[in-house]
Amino acid sequence: RPNAMLPRILPSPARRGDDLLATWSFVDAENDPESGSRVQWFLDGVEQPSLTGPTVPGLLDPSDPEAGPRTLKGQRWKFTVTPRDGFQWGPPVTSAELVIANTPPSAFALRIVPLSPDPACLTLWSTACGLKAEWSYSDVDGDPQGVPEIRWYRDNAPQPFDGSTVVPASATRREERWHFTVAPSDGEDLGALLTSP
Repeated sequence: RPNAMLPRILPSPARRGDDLLATWSFVDAENDPESGSRVQWFLDGVEQPSLTGPTVPGLLDPSDPEAGPRTLKGQRWKFTVTPRDGFQWGPPVTSAELVIANTPPSAFALRIVPLSPDPACLTLWSTACGLKAEWSYSDVDGDPQGVPEIRWYRDNAPQPFDGSTVVPASATRREERWHFTVAPSDGEDLGALLTSP
C-alpha cells in the first residue's frame, strides 16, 4: 500500500503572483512507482475543484498576464494528496497551510526639491532654500506607505536628519553636495534601499 509523507508547499514564503508547488515523498512497500496520485487544493478552507495537479498557477491565466494574479497576500493555501501506485490508493495526507506573504514595496524617481516655497528656489538654488526628499511609491499588494527609513548625506558624510524628509536651510552651505537614501515601508516590510541622484 502506498503512502505519501512530508507534504509541503513551495516556495515558502510565497508572495503575490507566485506559482505554488505541492511536494511530498512517496513510499511503497512493494517498491511500485507512483502513478495516479490525486491532489486537491484548498483556498481559505474551500476546495478548488479546477486545480487538480501539483501546481497552482500564480496567474489566473498564465497566457494573459493582464488577467491578474491568482495568489494574493493573506490567502491560506493547503493541499491533500491521496497517493496511488497504479493499483491501490493510500491514505490521504494534508499539508500545513501556507499563507501568502507580504511583498515589500518599492520606491522610484527619487529627487531632492527645495523646501522653501519661494519660486526663486526653482531656478536658483541657494542656502536659503532648504532640502526636501521626494520619491514615488509602489506596492503590488495595494498597501499604503508606512514610515520609511531615510538618511541624509552631505559630501558623502552622514548627517543627523535620519527619518526626516527635510533638511532645514540653516544646515546647508554653498558648494555642498547632498543626497539621501530611502528604504520604503508598507507597514510590514522595508523595500530595497535606494539612493537619490
